[in-house]
Amino acid sequence: MSRLVWHCLAITALIQQATPFPSLPNLGSMLAPRSGNQFDDIDSWDASDLSYITKLAAIGDSYSAGIGAGNRLGDASQATDSQSDWSCGRHDNAYPSLVNQDGRLGDKSKRRFQFQSCSGATLEDVTKRQLPHIDKGQQVILVSAGANDAEFVNILNHCIYQWASFDSSEKAFDKLGNAIPGLLKDYPHLAEFQIEELTRSCDEQLEISRELVESDDFGNKIDKVLTEAQRKLARDGTIYYTG
Repeated sequence: MSRLVWHCLAITALIQQATPFPSLPNLGSMLAPRSGNQFDDIDSWDASDLSYITKLAAIGDSYSAGIGAGNRLGDASQATDSQSDWSCGRHDNAYPSLVNQDGRLGDKSKRRFQFQSCSGATLEDVTKRQLPHIDKGQQVILVSAGANDAEFVNILNHCIYQWASFDSSEKAFDKLGNAIPGLLKDYPHLAEFQIEELTRSCDEQLEISRELVESDDFGNKIDKVLTEAQRKLARDGTIYYTG
């Protein structure tokens, strides 16, 4: 069994159950309120009523920050703060925001929602720059992290959009040199690319990303994120790892 499969199993075990259900003996911590309330009676439990969730947090990368989903939060005055809404590219229709606004969770004004997801964040960034800002006692933590460590943006470049995908011939490099000013104007994030990264084939990039995902380093960093996130949970809290 590959290391990637083992890590998927480990993630499943660590986040416990991801389906809302009332507390039952010997089933550990689930997404359910503490004992001693109306939901202890399974016959009266309403699975659609999640209004007891009063602390919700989101951490991760651009998939969670929601680039392009609705309106960008914050404004350009926040550009000097690398963790601000504007700098992180958080959008108002990102899926964590939609979860927070879902009527089944009740009045959102009664719930503390901490949106720390940041575009471009690596697993280490999540551990060191996002989780420290999350309060303890979270009932739900939404996690989306690991794509940047696996060079997912390079997969998008070489295998799908080809914003700046070239072969290593001299002609291609001349083309690249002429194209850079316009590319950086339209896609400023491409400034982070290295020349070697821009001259890979799709198959080469997929193999590189596969090796990264299956590496011990990648697995250890995911373990670290989940371990630190678990420390922020309430006794009845749950982590949802969305990708």
